[in-house]
Amino acid sequence: MTSKTTQDSTSETTQPTFKKIIDVFKTPRLDWTAMAESHRKDIDALLQANRDAYEGIHAIAERRNALLMEELTQWNDMFKSAIDPQAIKQRAEIGQNSLARVMQGVRELIELEGSVRNRTWKVLQDRVQERVANLQASLQPKQPS
Repeated sequence: MTSKTTQDSTSETTQPTFKKIIDVFKTPRLDWTAMAESHRKDIDALLQANRDAYEGIHAIAERRNALLMEELTQWNDMFKSAIDPQAIKQRAEIGQNSLARVMQGVRELIELEGSVRNRTWKVLQDRVQERVANLQASLQPKQPS
């Protein structure tokens, strides 16, 4: 009988201790639906940023390839006419025009890359700002009704 009495007294003394610990860590009721929705929005933002980045990289690659093909066609035409005496006089002008087209193409690619980066970053930045606003709103004390 002594062991049962010991067990009873032990459980009685530990129960209040556990209750105190639980009370310390009690949080207000969590809105699991809101948390799940917030995480879903995070994932949606990441997916959208990923889609934008992929489409942008694809557009940059296509434009780069088009610029390269245009330039190669120009150089091919120049080499075909290399035996023509008039073409010899025009080589400097053709070279300058070619360099100007290449520089314009590089500028265009840089602007396109910057636009893609900014668009992708904006999706993520908007989501972070929305999340911070929601967090701030949830930390405000509740107004009595």
